[in-house]
Amino acid sequence: NDDQNNQTQQCLPPEIRSEMLSRNALYFASSNGMPRIESSHVLVVGLGGVGSHTAHMLARSGVGYIRMVDFDQVTLSSLNRHAVATLKDVGLPKAIVLAHHLREICPDEKKLVLDPVVKMYTGDKERDVSMMDPPSERCQRWDLVIDAIDDVPTKANLIAYCAKRGIRVISCMGAGGKADPTRVHISDLRSASKDPLATSVRQKLRYLWKKEQKETGEQNGK
Repeated sequence: NDDQNNQTQQCLPPEIRSEMLSRNALYFASSNGMPRIESSHVLVVGLGGVGSHTAHMLARSGVGYIRMVDFDQVTLSSLNRHAVATLKDVGLPKAIVLAHHLREICPDEKKLVLDPVVKMYTGDKERDVSMMDPPSERCQRWDLVIDAIDDVPTKANLIAYCAKRGIRVISCMGAGGKADPTRVHISDLRSASKDPLATSVRQKLRYLWKKEQKETGEQNGK
């Protein structure tokens, strides 16, 4: 009986799932967007105060596949900004804590695939192994990558990775210590201003591009 109950809990009837996403469906009705959202594959790198909220709302919005990458653990000091972590989660990997919570929102593994990866993204192919590879049995390329990393070199590596492969990426820049949400700006990184983090990332990307051009020129000259 327990097994039957667990199986029942893991399979959401279509009418229940439809009602869960009814407000989202109304918003995207004109563009028939919900089927695209439900079949989309999103990679979220960094699960702190920004990334955890991002993954949380993606799951509530009906995204079908979410890979969540973070090497870190929940700490006492992170409880003031993490989307779902509680005191009992302190010491546990952020990716696992988030996946556990999101599974309670949607227990049906066919409707929401959660792929937590407890590992640091470095930008080094040998160290990252298959972390950046999309689930080949489901798609050939990520529909969207969310960069919620707080380290400049790593952010630049991730953005460069996506740019080279034509993958859409949203990179979260500096908002720490800011108090006016009306000043939030969404734009191309090239037009970002008065944001020290964005400026540093932009400079790092220029450095990476010049370095690659130099290496390519040296290889062609041999």
